[in-house]
Formats: sequence, structure tokens, C-alpha cells
Amino acid sequence: MPRKFTLTDKSRWLELYDQGKSEKFIAREVAHCDVRTVQRGLDEARHAQDARLAQRELIKDALKKHQNELLNVVDELVKAMVPPQPDLYIQWQREDMPQTFSSSGATVEYKGENIWTASLNAENLPIWGPFRDHLKRHQTLRELVLWRRDVVEHLKARVALQKRLVALLEEETGLTVESPGIQCIESIATHELYRIAIRKVLGYSEGLYTEKDIEVSNAGEVMLKGHLLARVGEGKEERCKNSILMAMKKILESPEAAEVSSTLETLSQDAARIKKRLQEISMVGFLPGKCDICEQIGL
Repeated sequence: MPRKFTLTDKSRWLELYDQGKSEKFIAREVAHCDVRTVQRGLDEARHAQDARLAQRELIKDALKKHQNELLNVVDELVKAMVPPQPDLYIQWQREDMPQTFSSSGATVEYKGENIWTASLNAENLPIWGPFRDHLKRHQTLRELVLWRRDVVEHLKARVALQKRLVALLEEETGLTVESPGIQCIESIATHELYRIAIRKVLGYSEGLYTEKDIEVSNAGEVMLKGHLLARVGEGKEERCKNSILMAMKKILESPEAAEVSSTLETLSQDAARIKKRLQEISMVGFLPGKCDICEQIGL
């Protein structure tokens, strides 16, 4: 009965053949069989070797593609670690009106009834679940939870600042903030005053307008660089302007302004820690841990 040879035997023959041993030598001294059996065995071992090499390359390519997708998530998260822009529009008149605040790589939603949510754009990527699995024991995920909480607190502080500014404008001028009417502060214009204030509170350079652009007209109006700010009636323009300037001074010294600064500092510290951890991952060029995709690849 012909002797049975395993693939391990045939692989050993191939090693010897590649080292320079002849088929006859292997048949006579190693396998103790017919040379044609060795020839067939060498072909089988070579095909098996080629298949292993091809599979190894496929696994290597799949792993590289997977890691690149994971590292793209890292890049998206780094982009998101910036504070909301100072000129972000905030609607303050109705607390039941939903709002969406978008910044680089993140979205914060106000859904009414004091319900806020914060999400990272990277969380919408199909690879987010595997990314989270890779870093489930990593401090970064826990710090991202804190970042979401703190960006909401910062935007809440900005809303409170704008509401306080409106209250101060009404207190100082004796006018009401509303839609166009007789003797009122234009509600749209309050946002421009808020933008002046928030840039100062956040430490940004001057924007499109400053307090110096508040001026009076001869028609009972106070203007902001050509845009209507308040209607007060003739002869009351200068007094109204000074009252607006006083409100702007007080808002910068208010507890609400201090809260905006404080929440920004907390948010910035969160972002700095997270960016440092993410940049360390980028420098390594490989995410630790495993996910379902890794198991499918065969890791």
C-alpha cells in the first residue's frame, strides 16, 4: 500500500528542494518513495505556500485599510476639539424653540424644555462602533463624555449671557426689545450687540462692529454703523446711546460673562487633554485593541 505523506512532509521536501537538493535525492534519502510522488508533493506544497502568501497579503491589506479608517476617526475627533465660534447665532426669545449649533466636527442641539444633546460628527461614521471597541479601555472615550457635557454647559452660559444683555438693555434704556415698533430696541440688533460682547468675553479680536460704531441720527434713532438699533424719538438719541453703552459695560462685568469664561476654560482643558491622547495615537499609527472587523480579518 502506497505510503501517505502529509502536507508538512511535502513542505519539508520543498524546503530541501529550495536549498538545492534534487528530487531524486529527496525521494531516495528523505521520502523513501518514487520520484514522481516527490514531484507531485513539491507541486502541492508550492501551491499551498503560494496560497498562504496570498492570504497573508490580503490580511495585511485588509488590516491596513481598517487601521486607516480608524485613524481617520482620530483626525475627525481632533478637528472637533475646538470651541464654538464667537459669532454663533443664538436664539433667545423662545425657550421652547429647538436650535442646532454646529461647529467644526460637532453638533449641539437644544430640543426645548432645557433638554440639550451634544454629538460628534465622527459618531455618525460606520466605523465609529469598531473605533469605540478598540478604545473601550482607553481614557479618551471617558474624556469625550466630559467634553460633550462641557460644550453644552458652555453654550448654556452663552444663552444666559445673551438673555442678561437683553435685560440690561431694557433696564438701562427703559425700552423693550421687540420687533420693529415705536420707541423700542430692535430685537435683531441685540444679536449684533451680543456679538460685540461675546468676542470681548472670549478674548477674541474685534469683529465687524464695536461700541464705537454706535451712533445717533437726527430722526430719533440710534444706529449701529448704519443699521437701526433703537427708536426713541427726537431729542432722546444721545441718552439712549449712553444707556446702551452702560449696558454693554455691565454685561462684561456680569456673573454671566464670568460663567462663559469659566466654562470655556473647562472646555479648552478637556480639548487639550483629548487632542494630546489622540495625537499620540496618530504618531503610533495604530489603534490598540480589537473589534469584530479584526476578528473577521483573522486577528
